[in-house]
Order: sequence, then structure tokens, then C-alpha cells
Amino acid sequence: MLDHKKVKSRRDFLKDGMRAVLLGGFVFSGLFLGWRGRANSGTNASCSIDLPCRNCSKISRCQESLALQERNKMSESRSLK
Repeated sequence: MLDHKKVKSRRDFLKDGMRAVLLGGFVFSGLFLGWRGRANSGTNASCSIDLPCRNCSKISRCQESLALQERNKMSESRSLK
């Protein structure tokens, strides 16, 4: 026969299960948000596309239209700070 003192009741089993699920959800959410924040830390919130001109070492003397636009954006963002 089963020893009823050692067997958990259904209520305790469900309570422990819900605690485990909630704790797992919090851990997963925290890890996901941390990873997402770390992955997006180098980009603007409004633009998730990293343009090739953004990190180019020759941007100061380049005459391409994308480079000119990026230079204007960089100078505007510096003037706002």
C-alpha cells in the first residue's frame, strides 16, 4: 500500500508544477530580453538595418549618395546631443 504521508496531494502537486512553470517563464523571458537587448545595442531603435556606410573608415571622403546621407545623419545626431 501507499504511504499517504509521503505522497503529495493533488493540490500540492499542481501548486509545485505552477511554481516551476512560472519560474521557468521568468528565467526564459529574462534571458530572451537580455539577449535581444545585447543583439540590438549597436543599432537605433527605429532602424534595425545596419547600412554598410555606417562603419566604413572612408566615409569622410566618400561621394556615394548613401555615404552622404549617413554623414548627414551622423552630424545631426551629434548636434542633438
